[in-house]
Amino acid sequence: MHVPKTFLNSILCFAVLFVITIFSVAINGYFFGYSSQGSFLIIQNAELGNDLFQNDLIMKFTPFFYTYFYKIMAIPSKIFGIQSTYFISYFMSIFFFYIMAFYLAKTLFKKTLVAYLSVLLLLVNTPTIGAEIIFNLFVQRVLILPFLLLAIYLFLNGRYILPFIIVGLGMNLHVTTALPVFFMFILYFAVFYKKFGIWRIIRSLVIFVALS
Repeated sequence: MHVPKTFLNSILCFAVLFVITIFSVAINGYFFGYSSQGSFLIIQNAELGNDLFQNDLIMKFTPFFYTYFYKIMAIPSKIFGIQSTYFISYFMSIFFFYIMAFYLAKTLFKKTLVAYLSVLLLLVNTPTIGAEIIFNLFVQRVLILPFLLLAIYLFLNGRYILPFIIVGLGMNLHVTTALPVFFMFILYFAVFYKKFGIWRIIRSLVIFVALS
């Protein structure tokens, strides 16, 4: 049976990126219950019905936490436990992040080698300004980031409705991470509004607002 070359290249690409993900976690480390996550794990335990955590003082502030992250993570956590669920989700999020970084670089530079080099440079996760690109613990930002890269990738390839759907849903997980991507799309629409037409822009905004 003949296997298309493009399929084999995709399998090879995913295998390489999977190995890079393993190195990434090994180099940058992974922490559980570290820093602010320790406080937020109280919310996660409370979502699992643990009475000890449901009466914690931080639970009084949960109405102000605009995220469905803990409700979503509670579903697999009931089966696999919080620690295992968080680590598996972290690893898969980083893997997906590298996949989208690869395809974004390939879209922008049109060269596979440059795309691989772009991913390899992300292994150097020591910031000079601001925070790390890749956090070493599983938080909302880590989960949503690869999906936002997917939205940007689709947008660059002429798919304009689906990116707004992704970003709108992303607002329900982590507003401060999703909002800059939304503003970037809107800025592009504003500059090239004649290309898209006012109705397409309005439709995209309505979809975003409805989902967020």
